[in-house]
Amino acid sequence: MTVVTSFDVGGTLIRASTSCAEAICTRFQIREESRRAAIRTLLRSSPLDQRALRDLADLSGVAALAVQRCLDEYLPAFEWQDGAHEALGRARSRGRVVTLSNVSQIDDSTTGWIGFLIDASYSSWRTGYVKPDRRAYENLIDTEAVPASDIIHIGDDWEADVAAPLAVGIRAVYIGIVPPRADLGGVETVDSVLHALDVIESTT
Repeated sequence: MTVVTSFDVGGTLIRASTSCAEAICTRFQIREESRRAAIRTLLRSSPLDQRALRDLADLSGVAALAVQRCLDEYLPAFEWQDGAHEALGRARSRGRVVTLSNVSQIDDSTTGWIGFLIDASYSSWRTGYVKPDRRAYENLIDTEAVPASDIIHIGDDWEADVAAPLAVGIRAVYIGIVPPRADLGGVETVDSVLHALDVIESTT
């Protein structure tokens, strides 16, 4: 029996054409991948407070005021994935529905409307755990207070949304074409979030 259905957000429920991390890297012409990755991780793993703003400025090589201005001007753009709204509704008819996503505070706030369709959000900037860190899923299990076997997670990133939850006993459904790792057998693979619900409903 599925008690909790967990959804990734970006790439699973929505299509986002940009992010605030990308906006910073573009504005300040940051091309070095290690710095770009550090900026993404910082934004995804903590609230955007004054300390985070100073750290972003250091990584970007500019003044904190310049980073703040960039974030103030940032305009996110996203849209629903096909069938996502229906998938959330069908999942909610079966039990609790939550999101577990790597996302910054700014990008998370722009998708606040998802909150009307779910019971809880486990955004990385709130929890401090960025997938594929297994603690993101251990925190989900502990907070929801159910066995791992009563949770199903749906997502489109193999390491973050499949390998990581499987490692703590959570069933996973992969939105993709071909599973990139043959050692993790038995994982349901679908081509859309709506088809993920078809699989869940037919097997639980």
